[in-house]
Amino acid sequence: MPNEKTRNRFYGYISIVTAVIGLGVTIALNSSMLFPSPDLVHTTYATIAQIQNSQVKTVLQDLQLPWQNPVTATTGFRTTPPISPAAQAFAAGLWNGQQTLLGNDNPILPPSLLPPLKELSWSQTGWQRDFELGQWILLLWTVTQVSPPLPKAFWEQQQQILLHFQTEFATSSQSSPLETQRVTLALKFIKPLIKETPVSAQQQPHLYEQLHRELAFMIDNLSP
Repeated sequence: MPNEKTRNRFYGYISIVTAVIGLGVTIALNSSMLFPSPDLVHTTYATIAQIQNSQVKTVLQDLQLPWQNPVTATTGFRTTPPISPAAQAFAAGLWNGQQTLLGNDNPILPPSLLPPLKELSWSQTGWQRDFELGQWILLLWTVTQVSPPLPKAFWEQQQQILLHFQTEFATSSQSSPLETQRVTLALKFIKPLIKETPVSAQQQPHLYEQLHRELAFMIDNLSP
């Protein structure tokens, strides 16, 4: 059997190893906070999918996206000039998000929302961030419509996602300068509303209403 000195040395090694592992975990967690991944958008969808109620499907089934409105749409879109890939990618993200929350697995994009190289997905193009932005905005719009009870951590996660998009569009974007400006300005407007963490629509209904209006404006203004 090991003597007392050997045991103390062994437990000393264990303490050091435990501390090192703990430090590594802390660094990894802090890194994920500082450099949020686009995968957080998909994580957010999973969160809403777990708590969604029948009201979610009712809202989304009745939702007409801008280019689907027969009053404003022409030949599938509202405008006759060529549609930019950034606007198409954003619209595709909106549509994909709607189908995902409706429970449609692997939805097939309408022909008018396909990327320039139709054998690719938007995630394989330079407009991936526009596609993911559309997914995220549709999700937040839905949340402001159905107002499910959400923890503070959910809104803290949305702040990380917003920071990610602000950084992405500020540093690298294949969108036109005007389109990039529209996105960055819109994100600037919704940032304080998300930062206020409207945990419950009953507690802070005005924040939900303001956020809903800003998101609806983004959907209409950034879509083709």
